[in-house]
Amino acid sequence: MSSRLREYLAKLQNLIRKLDEVCSSDFSVFVFEKYKKRLKEFNPGRDYYVMDFPEVQELLNTKKAISKQVKLRKGDRFESKEGIFVPLIKDELIGAVAVWDTNFQLTDAFLEAVSKITDMIFLLSAVSSGAEATRRLELVKELTDVFESTYNESELLHKTIGITRKMVKARYGFYCRKFGEVFAIDSASCDVCEKEFENWSFKFSEDLLLKLGEGKVFISPKTAGEYLSIFPEDFEVRSFILVPLDVEDKIEGLIIITDRESEEAEFRPHRYLDEEDLEMVQDISNRLTVAISRIRLMETLEKEVEELNKLKKINEDLIDLQRNQLLKMSAVHKIAQSIRRPLKKDRIIKIVLLGITSSAGLNFDRAIFLEKDQTSPFIIPRYTITREIEYELSRDIPLSGIYGNFSQYLLEASNYELPYFSNFSDTRRISYSGNLLLERVVLRRKALHITPEMWKHRYEELFQLRTIIDSDDFVLIPIAGEQSVQGMLVVDNSLSGRPILSSDLEILGLLADSCGLALELSNNYERLLEMTRSLERERNLSDYYRNFVSNILQSLESSIIVCDRDGKITEMNRRAEELFGLSREKCLGVPLKTVCDQLSELHSLIAEVLKVGETVTLSDHRLEDFNDRIFDIRITPLVNKRSEEIIGIILSLDDVTERFNLEKELRFREKMAALGEMSAKVAHEIRNPITIISGFTRRIARTRDREKIQQYVEILNRELERLETIVNDVLDYSRRAKKKENIESVNALELCQEIANGFKDLAKKKGISLIVEGDEETVFVGNKNRMKQVIINLVQNAIEASEDNGIVKIEVEFAQENVRISVWNKGKEIPPEILRRVFEPFFTTKTFGTGLGLSICKRIVEEHGGNITAQSDSNGTIFVVSLPSRRYANGDEKNNDRR
Repeated sequence: MSSRLREYLAKLQNLIRKLDEVCSSDFSVFVFEKYKKRLKEFNPGRDYYVMDFPEVQELLNTKKAISKQVKLRKGDRFESKEGIFVPLIKDELIGAVAVWDTNFQLTDAFLEAVSKITDMIFLLSAVSSGAEATRRLELVKELTDVFESTYNESELLHKTIGITRKMVKARYGFYCRKFGEVFAIDSASCDVCEKEFENWSFKFSEDLLLKLGEGKVFISPKTAGEYLSIFPEDFEVRSFILVPLDVEDKIEGLIIITDRESEEAEFRPHRYLDEEDLEMVQDISNRLTVAISRIRLMETLEKEVEELNKLKKINEDLIDLQRNQLLKMSAVHKIAQSIRRPLKKDRIIKIVLLGITSSAGLNFDRAIFLEKDQTSPFIIPRYTITREIEYELSRDIPLSGIYGNFSQYLLEASNYELPYFSNFSDTRRISYSGNLLLERVVLRRKALHITPEMWKHRYEELFQLRTIIDSDDFVLIPIAGEQSVQGMLVVDNSLSGRPILSSDLEILGLLADSCGLALELSNNYERLLEMTRSLERERNLSDYYRNFVSNILQSLESSIIVCDRDGKITEMNRRAEELFGLSREKCLGVPLKTVCDQLSELHSLIAEVLKVGETVTLSDHRLEDFNDRIFDIRITPLVNKRSEEIIGIILSLDDVTERFNLEKELRFREKMAALGEMSAKVAHEIRNPITIISGFTRRIARTRDREKIQQYVEILNRELERLETIVNDVLDYSRRAKKKENIESVNALELCQEIANGFKDLAKKKGISLIVEGDEETVFVGNKNRMKQVIINLVQNAIEASEDNGIVKIEVEFAQENVRISVWNKGKEIPPEILRRVFEPFFTTKTFGTGLGLSICKRIVEEHGGNITAQSDSNGTIFVVSLPSRRYANGDEKNNDRR
């Protein structure tokens, strides 16, 4: 605060003391806060009264002294006082003097003192405004210097926020940058540590965003409302200003200025931010936008200049690169010419390695050749050469020959024993199988540049190459012909340190392709020589194998006859000669139908095998023309493996008459044993009702009581019915259905729905949901009544096994050319030891019944060519019936012995 302002403030306090001398009553001097429309007591260093707008309105309207009772606020307390209010007018209301005595007389001395106080308050306001304008002008100059001299955007924002805070004398200044929908603190200016706000971030509601879009927001203590929610909970705010920072028509952040700071003995009609402060912050925001745009433009220009310099350097490098590429392409052409002439592999490799390392060639420091093993997933290091070879060769071949006729130089040099042409004969083989990098080169024929960075991260895959190369910057080039990969080149510049360019990989690839073709031609030449030498050996081997196969055929115990597609015999063994009583020589080339009329019933099967190409086996087949002897017959198609064409058949006959008779006798004995076991179980089941019948007939004989006799007769009838049920079950189990009896097409879903309707009452009685689902097109061929008996038994068992209010589900579906009928219930899990025996005759866990139900079901299903299975776990129990959908329709019963 300036000394002049302090002087006027002291004079005002003296005038107030003089007023106290002429005023015999208590009084208060108020300053009018225009923007808040309230009177605030001028009372430095003490609590002060505040008179809000409703009480001030009459003074504003009348501008004359009035006597009234008013409601005053001191902090959070309210107090009613009555007095005379004298307005302080200077063109407009600037304050008031309140005398707290309604009987006080306004004397001339009092009014004169009030007039002087009015002038001094007005003068203080004017001087304060002038000092403030001077201070702000200096800050504007400082801000201008910042805008013109700062080239870092973050520094610019931080300095601008600090100057803005000083300009409006605010406690805090913030810049919050916008990240998507969130604003987060980016820069802060305050008298406390900035870390207090480092994690501050907030979002705006839709309404707040709408107001923010208008360009500026000023929040007074009364209008703060929901805007206060953007500040941290423990951060007290009285008034603040929000101004968006728009750069290129896009809100990039917010300038937030909060709470005016109060200075000791400062004279200001109000101590909060106002519209004047808002306009000032808005103006700073506009200038800041221009400054940021200028910085970004300069950064863009600097980048473009830098890019132009880079492009200039790149163009110069490209010109040099193209010049070198042309020289290297010429060298590749000369090397390719040289490797066309020799046919020896070693000379071809020498020429290529010399061309790569020669100064007149590709001018690399070192080249290594690794040969691919054609029989295993390995590459074998063979030869290496370095650029020092050129100086050693100069003793025998003038260096002028290198640049005169490079092709001729390479041909001559390849005839020498080169001192730097090292052999890796002792180096172990390198596996490329499972090595992604080496597989890329060897299998996918891709060149690969190994860089130091790749060497660090993929060291394990490149570890094997450490045995032949100690560099970490080299290239791997596949050498491939038209048919296969011959090997791999390893090239580096480990001595000179020159970089290997992508264009070098392309040039080396062209050379490697030419080398691959030359090596392939060399290999073909070597193979041609080897093939010529081996033809005679193969001819001898062919004769040997022919005799060997014939000996095996003649030694077999089975009768073997081989026929071509026309049915003519091409081979037969000794056992076939004995079986048919014919010699091999007379049968060869003769149709099978002509010489072996005993096999007439097999001719149709032979034709089928030739047509379909599948083996047919007849087990235990009786041939009447051989005195009803039993044979295992196998007719196998003879296929040309190269063309996959059927060129004939192989007929094999094994005489199994003796074995068949032994098995027949064994089955008879097993049947008799099973019959004995079943008889014992039936006798056990019948004994109980017979015992009961015997006992009650004796009781009838001993009594004459007709009522008891009637009871005994009813019991006898029940036991007789039980006997009849047992006998019927045994007969049903023992009886086999005739396959042609009542055979028809049966819709499986309709059959299951019909059965489910019959069980509705029983299911309803137990509260069980009976569900039927499936495909309406599932049809099988069989005896409907017999299959109905099976499903009824399964559904009845499922309902009995289910708990009350359970579920029984019948599902019909078509699976793998079979009709599949499943019955599921959510009953208790059946233990494994019981589940294994549920289909055994007379096995039951119930207190009633014969235990033949599931056995009969199994017998009926098997008579239909199907099968029945059972599974049980904690999720429930399911019985599954699987039936062939076309068993009887296809007539498979005619060939039960065909497998």
